[in-house]
Amino acid sequence: MDNFDYTQLDPGIRCVVRLLHRWGYETSDSGDGVTKQASGEYDERDLMAVPHVVIVGRTIHRSYENMRMIDVHANMLMKDLAAEGVPVTPQGLPGASIQYDYCPASGTSMIILMDLSDDDLPDALRAELEAEIAAMSPKLSISEAFQRLAEVCGDAWDGVDAAAYVDELRGKDREGGDE
Repeated sequence: MDNFDYTQLDPGIRCVVRLLHRWGYETSDSGDGVTKQASGEYDERDLMAVPHVVIVGRTIHRSYENMRMIDVHANMLMKDLAAEGVPVTPQGLPGASIQYDYCPASGTSMIILMDLSDDDLPDALRAELEAEIAAMSPKLSISEAFQRLAEVCGDAWDGVDAAAYVDELRGKDREGGDE
């Protein structure tokens, strides 16, 4: 998941998704249980009110093998989380919970990791994951970079009025002149 843009995810689930990607899991849906609900842009019936990440299972043509493999992957995930200091408990109790499902008609399977947000990760692990995400973040446009410079340097940057320069660059961005 080298080109994955974690900034597109809810802010409270980014580190959890990064951790799963680091371990080689492919994810298809996630949410922190707060951000989308607070935005009012979504129908509440379509949202999970708890932090969650859906992990896509590998498809094998024989149903028995799919069920066996998803069980193995769910148990591996539980052990990986425990090794990082994240307790996995039955749903409804404090701690992360794991469920899985298999659809024999389509041959697809999924693991759902619930009740684990970035805030629930051990501090050192979270800091490490945040640093990885920052290093992978998409490049800033020229105007975004100068806006950050203006915020850090104040009104002057190398003798240039940074605020005016950013405003000028924003105008070029709107006209398609930004590279």
